Amino acid sequence: MPMAFSGGPIVSTSFVPASVGDLCDRLQAIMATTGAGITSVTGGYKLRLTSGQGLQADLLIRDLGHRLGPSYGFTATLQLVTTDGLISGVEQELVVDTRTRQVVAGPSQLASSLVGVKIENQGGTYIGGIPFFPLVSVCSGEVPALATTRGFWSMCDYNLGTTPRNDLILGHNPSTPDGRVNCEALWNSDYCAPGNAIGSVRIPCLTPAPSIFQAFNLPSGVEWWNGDDIRYEPALVWGTTNATLPNLRAQIWDAMIFSKQDAMDHVQMVGGDRFISFTDNYLYGTLNLLMAPADFSGGNYAWCGETP
Repeated sequence: MPMAFSGGPIVSTSFVPASVGDLCDRLQAIMATTGAGITSVTGGYKLRLTSGQGLQADLLIRDLGHRLGPSYGFTATLQLVTTDGLISGVEQELVVDTRTRQVVAGPSQLASSLVGVKIENQGGTYIGGIPFFPLVSVCSGEVPALATTRGFWSMCDYNLGTTPRNDLILGHNPSTPDGRVNCEALWNSDYCAPGNAIGSVRIPCLTPAPSIFQAFNLPSGVEWWNGDDIRYEPALVWGTTNATLPNLRAQIWDAMIFSKQDAMDHVQMVGGDRFISFTDNYLYGTLNLLMAPADFSGGNYAWCGETP
């Protein structure tokens, strides 16, 4: 599939939330800037997300208290729900403390993490929303159309969850012990729940070979003959259920995979545009999110450039 660019405003910012309520307020204000419709609900907000393809889902951002018990920190709860309210996703958690939280958001997706933190069991990193689906045949018919009326996905590291910083991109055998905790995806009425390494959502990546078990070496990342990294679309794969083998169904908006290993939070220019590495030092590649421009004098940002 080609790169999926939303064409909508992109917001990138960082801050230290003063409270759970403050984090909820800030997140809803950021998503409102990208075009989400906002409705107040008990404990917070319901955000109506609309993707660049017209697909919709609701994102609940609420203060539900100490859901993991009083020994844990204060958290805000994020939950994706279908607009008819019939299918509800995981109640993901984001911790609120004195650390700096960063956000990169577009019209139908939200990515947030603690600066410099790979995993936080109280909820450090979240990514999710409505992805891009190939609703019509693209690439001269090479990619078949997918009849999709609704869908969403999310991943978070709270409560011993699988961290998106390290485990969103997978190049190894799906039967390895990684349980894919808090990795959910919906396609139409088929909800792929978390907790199974076989079918739960992930980004596949280019590798010369899968993991070589009981070997003395690991396969290397893929790069061009001159040492340049390969840049390609961040596809999302998941099963009809988490016990069925995954199929390629969607991809993340406004993002690219760079095939080389890179540290989290590294901001770099590519073709005149800023990208930030969301994943951290994964051997087979790095998820890079398109950011708002460094110069905000032009207002909201819609990236309409050519694919780098």
